[in-house]
Order: sequence, then C-alpha cells, then structure tokens
Amino acid sequence: MNKEPLKIAILGPKTRFNDLLHQFVKRDYPLGTVVDPEQADVCIVDLDGFDIEGLLLSQRQRMPDQPMIVLSLHQPDDDTCLWLKKPLQSRQLAEALETIRNSNGIVKETDNVKIVTATNQETRLNQAAQKLAVKHKANFKAVNTVIASATKYYEPVEYLQGLLIKAYRQAVTTGITLRIDTGWEPIFIYPHKRLVWVDADDQQLQAFCHLSIRKFTHLTGELASGPSITPELNTDGDSIPDGSQSMEAFLWKVSWWNSSGRLPRGVKSGNPIRLRRWPNLTRLWCPTSALRIAALLYHAARTPKEVVKHLGLPESDVYSFISASRAIGLIERVDEKEAAPTDLTEGEEQSLGLRPKHTPVGSHGGFLGKILRSLVGG
Repeated sequence: MNKEPLKIAILGPKTRFNDLLHQFVKRDYPLGTVVDPEQADVCIVDLDGFDIEGLLLSQRQRMPDQPMIVLSLHQPDDDTCLWLKKPLQSRQLAEALETIRNSNGIVKETDNVKIVTATNQETRLNQAAQKLAVKHKANFKAVNTVIASATKYYEPVEYLQGLLIKAYRQAVTTGITLRIDTGWEPIFIYPHKRLVWVDADDQQLQAFCHLSIRKFTHLTGELASGPSITPELNTDGDSIPDGSQSMEAFLWKVSWWNSSGRLPRGVKSGNPIRLRRWPNLTRLWCPTSALRIAALLYHAARTPKEVVKHLGLPESDVYSFISASRAIGLIERVDEKEAAPTDLTEGEEQSLGLRPKHTPVGSHGGFLGKILRSLVGG
C-alpha cells in the first residue's frame, strides 16, 4: 500500500462547498493534503459551480494526465474524469481518493462510487489521431509515446519544432503577431505577450507532433505548397484568445513530442551535456521522471547514455527531456558550446523572458546540493 500522502487540489473560487471540501481533507482524510493544482496527484472540482468549465479545460490542458474527480448532480459527458454524484457522502469521496492513492491513478468502479473510468494516455492519443485523420480524410493512427524506429535521432527542422523556432525568431525580432500554417490548425504567436494560441487540446497537438510536416502533408494532401509563416496584421496584439500558452511551455512540449524518444540531430548519445539552468518544471508538461533527469544534468555534465544508465530510466524519457530542454536553450554541450541553427541562442532565450543562471557545475552546496544529490542518488 502506498504510504505517501495524496496531494489534492480543489479547483474553483472560494465557496461554501469548496470550504467544506477543504475541511473534509483536513479533518476526515488525514492521508491527504491540499496543494496547488500544479503539484497535485488529483484534482477535485464542483462541476455545478459557476463558470467552472473554463477552469476545468485550462487544468486539463496544463496537466492532461492528472486524475480528476468531478462532483455533480448529473453524470458529465467527459469520459476522462471520475464522477461522484451529489448529494455527496464523505465516505464516497474518501473511497475514491484512497483508490487513487493506492493505485497510482488507475481507478476502478466500486459499489459506493460511480466512476467514469479515465482512459489512459495512449488511448486518448489514438482517439485524437483518429479525429485528426477523419478531419483531413487521411488514413493513419497515432503511435505510442515512443515511435517504433531503429533510429535514435531526428531532425528538428523537419517537424513543427523547427518551424516554431523560426517563427519565434521572426516574431521577437519584428514584434509582429505571426501565423503558422501547416495544413493542420493555424498557430498564432503573440510576441508582446510571449504567448502562443492554437485551437487544439494537448492530445490533438501530440497526435500532430508525431508526424513530420512532410509526412503529414503526404498523408493528408493538405498544403501542397508547404508550410508558411505570415504576419497576422488584422490582429489586435492585446486581444489574445483564452487558452493561450507561454511560448516556452508550448515549444517545450512540441519538442518533447516531436522527439518521440529520440535525440535531436547534433546531440550525440556519447557526448557530455549539462543544464545551464534549472527548468521550471511546475509550468512545463512532463512526466515525473523529468525531475530526476534535470537534477542529474544540473549537478554534473553527463552523456545521454550515462543518464539512462545512472537513473535506470527508459531511454525514451531521457532523450525526450534532452530534446525539449535543448529547444528552449537549456542544454549546453560540453565539447561544443555554440548552439546549432535549430537551437535558441542565449540572447533569444533572454528575449523570450528566460534568464539563465550560470551556476558552476558541481558547486551546488547547502540545502540545494542535498536535494540534488538525493534525486540523482549521489
């Protein structure tokens, strides 16, 4: 049985009902603790609350794999959540929380709790890919989170990642809102606010990212002339659609999914690399293994192969982390410090609002040093 306390977030504005939920966790469920949504193992939301749909969607976009318990008089249409029918009984909520705590988020229906079982990541990804295929009259499916390929490398310029970095450079340099057209959904970049907007959720974006731009065009027949980056002159720079994401966070996850467990061309598995600064993992999409990878590469220079061996993690997790970190300017190659053309330079990184901290590798003392050493097993 899992003895770790369950981290619980209660979404929504301060209401009497939400106050009761806080009191329940504090008084009646000692195995849990209330935290912010970004740190939570599970979120609870009163679906009958005022204007809650936008909040729920926003949390889904930030943390697509996070278990969600919804409380409502009526069963919701969302099949990726756990539903508890009102009026709520405290033992029902406790049982649902305890099931999550002891099963790492894999929840089964019980006699006391009516649960809409959450589909797993792979199933949701394949559903998104099928919708993408239907929309573009194509015939393909999403692959697993790792592409079945003998190659360990990919070329970022052939994917959305390379196109996105090119557009970022243009937008930051000119200060003009830009539109990226790939034949998929248009992507808008707002340089003044450092935001990106696309009319798609994370599953749809991930399904698209598993294909190179050329492959997508070949399968769908869309945009035969190739992708384009054009000014969106009719857009008010201050009127940005809801659901926009930071440029850094968007590029990070696009690069992670474009990688699909491979290293970007230019980073060799046997050459040492390190993190120039600590990534803000509370605001970036990533699995839990990312914390340990970051700690090891921030603590000392290592080759990608050494990281895999030292941490005992899947190669795909490590290589995808390196790809995403490199895309937003965090990776420094020890043998060759100049950035490749598809990387963000340090100056561009600063222009995006990212300010690297040049801390000497191996010099982390005190409390920070203890944390890093515990994470990397040193």
